[in-house]
Amino acid sequence: MATVSVPCAGANRTPISFLYETTITRKRVVGFGRETGDLNPIHFETAAAQAAFGGSCPGPVVHGMLVLSCIAPAVNEHVGNNAMMSGLGDWVPRNYVLHNERVYYEVTETDFNQRGELTVIRLQARIYVIRDGRQLEFTKNPVEFKLRLRG
Repeated sequence: MATVSVPCAGANRTPISFLYETTITRKRVVGFGRETGDLNPIHFETAAAQAAFGGSCPGPVVHGMLVLSCIAPAVNEHVGNNAMMSGLGDWVPRNYVLHNERVYYEVTETDFNQRGELTVIRLQARIYVIRDGRQLEFTKNPVEFKLRLRG
């Protein structure tokens, strides 16, 4: 997937499409848990994660909202900080993400609408990890959201 330039209108406009990757460390999980108050043991203890997800779960799992929140820096890196992101709504987890696991965000544009100075871009993100040589989708369907830009 190609890196994008700042979205603009016009016939030569390139739709947004990029791949972003990050590693969610235990330190980030601990910080997120403290900030949000979500101190569920599945995020910090192997035994609790195994009880919740089955004995084959190899360790504590990352908060789902932390995994989703990594979309924002991905968008900012590729589009710029002038976009307001909204609409991270209906998502259903399919697989867990482990501490220190590489997470991939495949973001593509699904709609572009410009009216005057307001531009609304609809995007979707496939979020996945590669574990034991297999690509595992984090959510059942791509996560949809919008970007709003002025000017």
